[in-house]
This record gives sequence, structure tokens and C-alpha cells, in this order.
Amino acid sequence: GPFGEKKRRRESVLLNDVTGYLMPGTLTLVLGPPGCGETTLHNILAGSIPPQSSLEGSITYNGEAIQNVRIERLAALVGQRDIHLPWLTVRETLAFARSCTLAFKATDYGPELQTIMGEALKLGQDPKVEITLSMMGLKRVANRPVGNHLIPTITEDERHRVSAAEMFAGAYAVYFFDQLNTRVEDSVTYDLVTAVRIFTRVRQITVMASLSQPSPEVFDLFDRLILLNQGHIVYQGPREDALPYFESLGYKKPRHLGVGEYLQEVTTDEGEMYLQPGFKKLELGDFVSAYQASDMYKDVCRIVDDQDLLQEFWVQGCHPLGLNFIERKQYEGDRITNFVERKQHAVDRAVSCTSYIVSEVADEGGSLLEISMDHTTNVQPGDELVGFGGATGLFQYLKIRGLYSSTKESLQTVIERISDPVRLQFERPFQRIRRVLTKQYHRDYVLEQKSEVYSLFNREINVTWRGKFGLYIRLFQVVFVSLFLGFLLFRIRNIPNQFDLNLLRTVYFVSVLNMTLFNMGQLPVLMDERAVYYKQQGAHFFRPGSYLLAKIAGSIPFSLCEGTVWALVVYILTGRTFADGGWHFYVYYLVVVLTVLNGAAMTRFFSAFAPNLEKAGLFIGLAVAFLILFAGFLVPRFVVPKYWLWMYYINPMQWAISALMINDLNSPSYSKTLCSEVTNLGDLPQCIGRANNTIGHAFLARGQFYTSNSWIAVAIAVLLAWFVIWNALTYYALAKIRHAQPFKRRDFRVEKKNSAEKHQIENEVENASRKLSQIALPITLSWHELSYDVMIPAIGKARTILSYVSGWGESGDMVAILDSGGEGRSTLLNCLAGCKILPDRIGGQILVNGYPKVQKAFASYMGYVDKIDAYTPYMTIHETVAFSAALRLGKTTTRQRRFDFVEEILELLELKHMKDRLVISLVDEVTLEQEKRLAIATELAANPSVLFLDDPTKGLDSLSASHIVDCLKNIAGTGRLVISALRHPSQRILSAFTKAQILKRGGEIVYFGSAGKDGEMIRAYFEAIPGTPLCPPNKSVSSFVIDVIGDGISTRKAVKDYAFEYRVSELALRNHVHSGLLTVEGA
Repeated sequence: GPFGEKKRRRESVLLNDVTGYLMPGTLTLVLGPPGCGETTLHNILAGSIPPQSSLEGSITYNGEAIQNVRIERLAALVGQRDIHLPWLTVRETLAFARSCTLAFKATDYGPELQTIMGEALKLGQDPKVEITLSMMGLKRVANRPVGNHLIPTITEDERHRVSAAEMFAGAYAVYFFDQLNTRVEDSVTYDLVTAVRIFTRVRQITVMASLSQPSPEVFDLFDRLILLNQGHIVYQGPREDALPYFESLGYKKPRHLGVGEYLQEVTTDEGEMYLQPGFKKLELGDFVSAYQASDMYKDVCRIVDDQDLLQEFWVQGCHPLGLNFIERKQYEGDRITNFVERKQHAVDRAVSCTSYIVSEVADEGGSLLEISMDHTTNVQPGDELVGFGGATGLFQYLKIRGLYSSTKESLQTVIERISDPVRLQFERPFQRIRRVLTKQYHRDYVLEQKSEVYSLFNREINVTWRGKFGLYIRLFQVVFVSLFLGFLLFRIRNIPNQFDLNLLRTVYFVSVLNMTLFNMGQLPVLMDERAVYYKQQGAHFFRPGSYLLAKIAGSIPFSLCEGTVWALVVYILTGRTFADGGWHFYVYYLVVVLTVLNGAAMTRFFSAFAPNLEKAGLFIGLAVAFLILFAGFLVPRFVVPKYWLWMYYINPMQWAISALMINDLNSPSYSKTLCSEVTNLGDLPQCIGRANNTIGHAFLARGQFYTSNSWIAVAIAVLLAWFVIWNALTYYALAKIRHAQPFKRRDFRVEKKNSAEKHQIENEVENASRKLSQIALPITLSWHELSYDVMIPAIGKARTILSYVSGWGESGDMVAILDSGGEGRSTLLNCLAGCKILPDRIGGQILVNGYPKVQKAFASYMGYVDKIDAYTPYMTIHETVAFSAALRLGKTTTRQRRFDFVEEILELLELKHMKDRLVISLVDEVTLEQEKRLAIATELAANPSVLFLDDPTKGLDSLSASHIVDCLKNIAGTGRLVISALRHPSQRILSAFTKAQILKRGGEIVYFGSAGKDGEMIRAYFEAIPGTPLCPPNKSVSSFVIDVIGDGISTRKAVKDYAFEYRVSELALRNHVHSGLLTVEGA
């Protein structure tokens, strides 16, 4: 077209021939590289099918098609973002979710439950909420506001637990967790998954969760694994069989490499590094074919295609198991289980087979009798054994191999020879629950609409009232502007004078305009609340109409307060009349209040209709411009072109001003004097030719206003009509429109580059690393006996975060700072950078090239990449980096040199191929890895000698994290010092760093020195300390170290004091000598 080329619609397949099942009592982990389809899988299984997408195949819940069940009542989706109302407490958030999603109330408890829950009921607490708080470890913060990143009332980890607890407060049967560990530490993820596991086993619910870089401890908590790549399933089966399965294909996991990292990479191009000699490299299609030829896939198809509804469950124990089996033979011609190869639904002939049925479960002496979290449910007589396995080797599926016949070795003997622990898979016919609460699972919403409105109204009042700062601002705004207007137009004289009448008209125009605009300050708050609305209404917490009614009712008290203050102050100060029993004041007050309500309704509509805050502000600005233009004040009606008169007549602001003008000019102040009685018509030109009119009527007539008081009623009716229209439009937007939420889409299909493109990018990076035109000043940064503490107001004591920490980094070095909880490493990084800390609380010395650091001077030679990335959304990537360079490079740098430097940075960070994309596209079209690259590029544009990074790999998968660290390695290769705080880095990431500093809880140093290849030097140091266990082969070096020092994921107690061991070690002595040399050289 003439205004540009129309954007072509791009279609992509996010999931391809995905077949599987989820069973009660099980936890299923979903893993895969970026673009694998895990987010799409979660959304589709939860019934949240994106618009403009097509779905082939079927999804069933207990044999019923997803279209025929109330999926919102059965399944809960916990997304990546922690979206909550910040001013509600944790307990109130859970109580609201419980009331909206659980039909079984405390009043429905029987005598036995009332006895068990008696203590909570006596305190007026909801037992379900209290149990959820305890299970999720939120009791300590139950009465604190949830907050957000701007209101840090609780930690980010605790807020993430609230997101899970909010859904657990209901009675869902299936839970989907998308990126459960995106924003939390591994130890918190372990605690969270452990709680979910207990919840799953006890309530026999179903859980599917995706994780990025799960630790071995977290990985071992799951029962089954689904591995995706580009929408294809490449593995689905027991979690224990994943490594043996890929080893059988020739891909072996190296020692000390996390199993999660290995599985995310093994089916990608980078998986070639795991290929063993003598095996053929497999492409994605080969992995898919190998999986579909496996017994695991055939067993999945057997279960999915079976006409009977079966329940599969898994148990694990040691010998003796305490089970006895009987053989049940099925002869040719009898009905057999309807298992066939995929897409084949008939058998050519029946075959004889043998089933093994549990005949007896021993009363004592059997390991399977013990209550264990390793059992998805308990074994009962009559259950059929369909698979078994041991500590090593792949699972054996009996129904795939034709079962053991009586002529072969007995199954009992085979199982007894399996090494502990023994893993068994059973199945039984699915037992339907007959007594189900109708309100819980067969209705769209649990609550009646009246109860919904009442609950939402109470929440609205609490949220608004607790945001006191916003209320104070609104009150100050109304009082200040009304006083300003009142004193500016103080005591307008009620004399026949054109000037005073124009002032009167100004009072009413300003009154209507301000009452319309005051509520627009609520737009950012409403836009933030919209995300909460989308989440909760999508889960059918409440009806859109109930939400809107509660918002309207909740805003009325505050709108009345604003209207009352304005009306009293302005009306009295400007000297308006109280004649006729105060009638004219009441009309003024009513019009002002209706104008406030209309302004609030208009703001609500645009907050629901506009896709984002920027466009909402644009729409409101445009609407207000039209309202002002056709309000009859700036442009009188007789000047408006005929084809625009319709805007004048439908304008609520015009009708409000007209009502106020008619009301006042028909008061005794202006209706007792006729124009014929005016001696000087020059003061009242509107009286010319209107001798029989009153002064008020003459002024109204000249401005082409209506003169009869009956038009006041018309104006009020129009204002009420607009109030209804705005709210009707808002209801439509709330019910029908769903704008995309801004979060990083892991299902974005990463474009593959061919070998020529990869070679070109590698050459660009190599050239850029050699020839950065801006040379960095060589800096050696050292810190000596560094300490830092913070005051805890609640207890009135200081808490030590760093305790006598020493270390250094030189130009070209990469220094990694590690700890368990994140406080020590981030605090040390901030102390060195001079950011986000109180300088007065720092002890020790920080030296730059041997001299004490002067922060003002040092700031010119450092860059700091924070966890929070904030940019101008409508600038391109090149413009963003160039803008940073223009502000931060010295005046001596010419424009051409600055341009060349920016181009080199984009080449170094592999952003040149996308430099013309808008930054806002990073949300919708680019992976999180690219945003991290942009953050680094923005700081590198300052030409820093030292680059600090706070957790640059957080939220990334293993492959993306490795790419980011490779970028940092290239930066260090240009002669810059890179210092980064990391959490549980893999051995590959740790190998890229030349030095590592490890802190224990309390800020004491336990290691500072070289990392070595794959972290070997760190591992060797700790294993050499007497009493320290060896690093397990399935655990990374960083996780091993954090475990042994007592700050680990599952181990929270150290064998010995490793801070003391470091202080008396030879390594510490060498470091002390070298650190002293740095000080002496500076002196």
C-alpha cells in the first residue's frame, strides 16, 4: 500500500503429534530448549488456546473431551509472572482465591473435621487457607502485603510461592506450572516442589511443571519426564530412565554435569559434544523416530488408545516388597487390550498372553507397605503389574513384550533379582467419583453473582484504602486545584458585567474539565490490576460483570469525596448563590459528581480496551481533546461546522457546562434584572436586541445555550446515559478482549543459522574482540577485609552480610562470585560497584590500581548490568546502544568513532543481524537471551574498564546461559575486567571464569582462587579437606560446594566450618601475600 508493505502473517507449528497422558498422584517434568513448545503445551492442556490458532487432535479429562468439561474448575495454570494486588496481604490473597474457587466451605465441615480444625475455627481462620500457608512456608509473612518489585514487602521467592499457593487454595484436580523456577533460587525451588509433591501424593492431584536448568535434587523429585524439542516429543517416560535411554542412543552425560542441562541440550545441535565414538549423530527427526520406536512410546499409545479408562501408578521400594502375584491367562479369541501401533486401531488376530495380578499385599515386612513419597498411590489386591525396573537399565513394559508366559522364568523370580530400589508400574480400572459437588465442577463459577460482587467490593475498598499515598495525592490534587481556582476567581461579582459573566463561565468549564481529568491519574493502577483480572477471570474466579459492578461501587465513595470537596470549596469561594433553598448548589453538586463518575468510567474503559499503557494514554488524550474542543467553551456552537454538530450534541462535557450555566444564570442573581433596565449596554453587549430578556437569559442566548431549567434535567439524563455507555463498553472489553501479556515467550521458534551464517558471525565476533576502537584503561580492582551489615528495624540489630572478604581481579580476568542465598554475592558486587548500598556501612578497603577507590571517579570506568532491564520501547536496538554511547563517552570522541564503536559492540555481542528491530519486539519476538545481550551492550557502550553483572544467566536455559557467558568471555578478551554474581553455574559456565569467590551464609569466604577447567581446581580444593565427601558424578561443582558448606538445596548443615578451613589453608596464605603486594604496589 501507499503507507508501507502489509505485514505478512507468519504461521508456525508449535506442537507436532504430541501424545501422552498425566495420571493422578504424579509429578511430570517438562524440559526442552527455547522454542520447544512447553509453554504452549501447558496452555493447551489447561484449556487456554491462544486466539488465531488451530488445534488438531483431542484432549480428554477422564475420558471426556475437553470441550465437554468445565476445564476452569478442573485445571489451574500457574504462569511465569507473579501477578497480584500489592496491597492485599498474603492471607487475604489466598482467602479470596479460596472463596472464589472452592465450594466446600468451613460451614460444610462435619463433626470430625470440625474437631480436627477446631483451633483454626476458634480463631476465626479458614482451615484450608491456614493449611496452604503452612504447606507453602508462608506463615511468617501471612499478614504482610504481597507487594511487587516497587513495593518490596516480601521477597521475590515468597511472592513466587504465593502464586502457587493462590491456586492450591482451590480444589483443582490438575495443576500446570509454567517455568516454576524462573525467578527463585534452587533451594527455594526444591522446597516448593517438595511441598507440591506432598500435596500431590496426599490429595491425588496431577501436576505438570516446566523448569529451566533444574538442579539434580529438584529433578529427582519428579516421577515422569517429557522432553520436547521444536514441538516434538523426543522422550516421555520415567524420570530415572532418561539418562539410560539417551546413552543407548550414544549420548552420554559427562561427570559433574547437571542432568537438566544435559537433557535440554542433548537433542539440539550442541548435543554433539555428548556423542560417544562409534555412534552416529542424530538429527531431530532421528530422535523423534527413535522415541516412537521405543517401548516407552508404545506403552503410552497403549494407555491412550485403550477403550477402557485406566489409572497408571508407580511405586518404589526395596526387597522384600511384600507382594504376591497370580497369573491370569488370556487365550486366543478372547478380548485383549486394544494396543496397536500408533495410528492403527485394529488387530489382525488375537494372541495368548498372561497378566500378573496382585493377589496379596503382606500385612508386615514389605517395603511397599511403608508410607513413602516414592509411591504415587498404594498398591491394592487386584492391581495389574504392567512394568518393572531397577536402579540401572531401562524400564521393562510387560504388555509391550507380550508378557511373561508360564513356560518362562517366573516374574516373581525376575523381580527378586532386580537391584534395589525396585520400580513397579501398575494399572487398575479408573474409579469414578460419584458424589461431586455440583457447584465445584459443573458450574462456570462457584459463587453466586451477589456473593461475588460483595467479595470483590470488599477487596476493592481494602486495596484502595491501603494505597494511602495515592489517596493523599488525589485529595491534595482536589484541594489544591479547587483552592487555587476559588481564590483566583474569588467572589465573582453578581453585577451585570460581561467580564464577570465570562469569569463565571470559566469557573464551570474548569470545574467540569478537572473533574473529568482527575481520575485519569488512576490509569497506571488500573492497567496493573488488569493483569490480575486476566489471570483470575481466566481461572473463573468471578464473572466480568461482578468485577465491573464491584469496581463501580468501590469507586463511588472516593468519587463522592472528590466531588464534595470540590463543590464546597469552589462554590463558596467563588460566591455562588444559595438562594431558593440551596437548589442551585445541589444542582451544581450533582453535576460535578456525575462528571467525576463519568471521568472514572471513561478511564476504566480505556484501561480495559487499550492494549498497553502508552496507547491507553494516547486514546484518553485524543478523547479529552475532542471533549474540550466541542464543549462549547473554546468553540461556540454557532462556529462549529454543521457536519461536526453531532459531536457537540453528544459531548457530556458540553451538557455538564450547559447545565451549570443554566442553573446559575436562572438564579435570582441574574433573573431579576431585564436587559431594558441596563443603562450601559457596552458592559452587556448580549442585551442588545433582547430588551425583554433577563441578563442571564440574554447571556445564554448569545452563547447559543438553552435557557429553560428543563434542559438541566436533559443534561443530567445525558450524563447518566454516558455513565451507562462507558460501563457497557467496559463490560464488553472485560468480557471479550484479552490483550497479550508482556512476558518472554520460550516457545518462540529460534531461527536456525546455516554454517555460512554461523561462520560469518564468528568472524565478526573475533574481529570485534581484537579491534574495539575504544581502548579500556587497564584496572586492577582489589578488596581487602571487606565487611557490610544492614540494620533490621524489627529487631533493632545489625545483620552481617559480608565478613572480612578479600580478593582481586585484573584486566582480562573473569571473576565469579557464588553463594547460596543471593544476599552475599549481590551485596559484594554492589559494594565493589558502589551501587545500591550505604557507603557508611562498608568496612575494609577497595583499591583501584593500588589506590583507594573514589566512587565519583570510578563511576566513569565501570558498567553495571542489573537484574531489571529498562529501555525506551520504541527505539531500535542500535539506537538504544548509540544513545548510551552518546551520553557516556567523552566529548573527545567524534561522532564517527562513536558510530564505529557501537557497530563493534553489536558485532561482539552478536546483535548486528537484529540491530534495526524495536526494543519492544524483545517482548514478543525475541528470546530473553537477546534482551540480556542488549543490557550488556548498553553498558559496554560506556567503554568500561570493569563490567559488573548481577546474575546475568538468571531465567535462561543452559544453552542461552552458555551463550551469554561466551559474550562475557569475548568482552574480557578486549582487556576488561568482568565481575559477575552467579547462582549455581554449570561446569561449562564456571570453566569460562578465571577466578571464583565462594561465600557461605553470613558472608564468610570459603574459597577464592582459580576455577580451572570444569571447576576442577575448586573441586580438588574441597575434596582435599579431610571429612569432605567426593563430588557425585551427577552434580555440578558449584552445587557440590554449596552443599558441603551447609547452604545447599537439600542439605542445610555443614560437616565442618569451611570458612575456618579456608583461613588456615595454604591457598588463603598465597592469596594474602598476593593481596598485600597489590597494596604495596599502589603505595
